[in-house]
Amino acid sequence: FYKLDFIYYVMISYYKRDFKKKEMIEIKEFCKYCWINVVSPSEDEIKLIVDKFKLEKDLVLDGLDIFEIPRFEEENSNSYLYLRIPTFEVENEYTGSFLIVISNNSLITISDKRLELFDRIFKTKKNFFDNLPSRDLVNILSIMSNKFSYWIRKISKDVKKDRKNLSFLNEKDILDLSVQEDILNDYLSSLEPMRNLYRAVSKSGYLKFKESEREFIDD
Repeated sequence: FYKLDFIYYVMISYYKRDFKKKEMIEIKEFCKYCWINVVSPSEDEIKLIVDKFKLEKDLVLDGLDIFEIPRFEEENSNSYLYLRIPTFEVENEYTGSFLIVISNNSLITISDKRLELFDRIFKTKKNFFDNLPSRDLVNILSIMSNKFSYWIRKISKDVKKDRKNLSFLNEKDILDLSVQEDILNDYLSSLEPMRNLYRAVSKSGYLKFKESEREFIDD
């Protein structure tokens, strides 16, 4: 627990999909195939998840590094996926990093910041957390892909629009164009290593995918 302004916050949360209500609900403790969401954990909480779920502490700490580059690791029957996604939650950055750990009976997300991705998981109508961690992962990758596509399309349209009106741009408009270029470069630096990660995931011996799921990852 954290104590802040006399309010206690739990940084490790457990969620499960209620298929009757067709929504994600928070549960009090771990159960098989639930989603464990860990945000900005304390040292004690890091020790708790490392011990409870038999994780590698160094790999967990890497997942809390806001500058971590996308990569894929496999250790002791656990799969560690370090990913980046467009966000406005990290100061002076345009993408945020987070870690997905997939074990035999759970999916864990670990991050230094609460990213918009987690709120999107709550809103999606897809079948999350129904005893198929591989499908959960594919669903998360789908959300990420849509997020990158949306922002790349939006920025590209804005830049094309401004380029057509170059003679009318003021100093602020030029600064905005420079920022847009920085954002696209940040996306590119994230997507290049992510492509290698997807290839490694597709060939993983630990993760079992259906052929359709593997084709989606390849796409």
